[in-house]
Formats: sequence, structure tokens, C-alpha cells
Amino acid sequence: MTAQVPAIFNPNNRFFYDDLLKKCIGTHTKESVNSAISASVAFITTKSGMWIRKKKAYNESIYFEIATDLKGISTKHKVSIRSDAREDNDMITSTKLKDLLIQASVTKICYTDVNFMPYPPNAPKYNPEFFNLFLGFRA
Repeated sequence: MTAQVPAIFNPNNRFFYDDLLKKCIGTHTKESVNSAISASVAFITTKSGMWIRKKKAYNESIYFEIATDLKGISTKHKVSIRSDAREDNDMITSTKLKDLLIQASVTKICYTDVNFMPYPPNAPKYNPEFFNLFLGFRA
């Protein structure tokens, strides 16, 4: 049984880190916020930790931006999450985006290290332990 490849590696998934920041506007379900995080951010558990953000270039191509911290996200970046009850009295909670990312970094978007090895496009390989900078992209 093969593991499902995360959305961040799918070149056809056009959800980017900047789209995640836009989730600070409006209300969203917890599921849609978690999907947005998984599609746009990864955390690498290296010695000092490393954050990888999926970005869109001026020519519409995809690249990964690497940062050692989450300094670009302020305490004012908050996401309003509504309960999944779908009732008239839906409960809405406001959570700091930075807290959601740190929480997700424990299991959902966590990788042991970065794999810089490109694979041929016809033989994609996925190991859920490593973040492959080339998976889904032409070598």
C-alpha cells in the first residue's frame, strides 16, 4: 500500500502560502484550514528547524521558500474557525495562525529532512519521512 502524496507536492494544486495568509479573512471550517496548511507549508525537524513555504512565482511557476522561523506571521494573523455542526448557532473560534502552524508541525506537516534528489518524472517516489523538493516537478 502506497502512502498518499501530500498536496504540497502536487504541481496541479495551486494553493500557496499567500493563500493561507488570506485565510485570516472570513470564517472557515477546521478541515479547510488544515487542508490549506498541508498544501502550503512543511516543517523540517533539522537541528534548528526549518519551515518550507510553497510560493507562486511571477511567471505562475511554483517554488519553495525556506525560512528558519515564522517571523512573517504576526499575532494579528488569526483564523476564524467555525464548528462543523452546520447549525444556526455555529460556534466560531479565533486562533492565531502561528499556533495552528506550530500544532500542525508536530504531526501533519512534519518531515525528518529534505531530500534534494530529483527523480525522473515517470518514476515519482514518495517517502513520508522526507520532504522531496522535486516530487511532482520535472527534473
